[in-house]
Amino acid sequence: MDEKINKTETIESGEALASGQIAHASKAEVKSLAEKQNLLLWIMGGIVVVVVITFWMETNNMHINYVQDKSILLQNNQLNKDYFDKVLFLNNEVKDLKTQIEVLRARNPYLK
Repeated sequence: MDEKINKTETIESGEALASGQIAHASKAEVKSLAEKQNLLLWIMGGIVVVVVITFWMETNNMHINYVQDKSILLQNNQLNKDYFDKVLFLNNEVKDLKTQIEVLRARNPYLK
């Protein structure tokens, strides 16, 4: 009968010795351990919250950076398009001027 009582007390106190002896914890000790466990749970919960918030912020920043990079890429593409359009226009102008010079040379024998 004592063994059943001791086992019950052991389960309530949460402590047992390796040799099979039962250590009895006072209510103050049990309360102290419960407070320590609660404190550890709060700390772990806080760490989880910080990690989740940090992950969310970094994911959000990655999305913002992607949008900015895409915007910069589109601006760069537009600049390149404008540049090559201008180069093409100027090349056509140069060809037209060369053609006009050849026509003038053909008309005027003194320019040859």
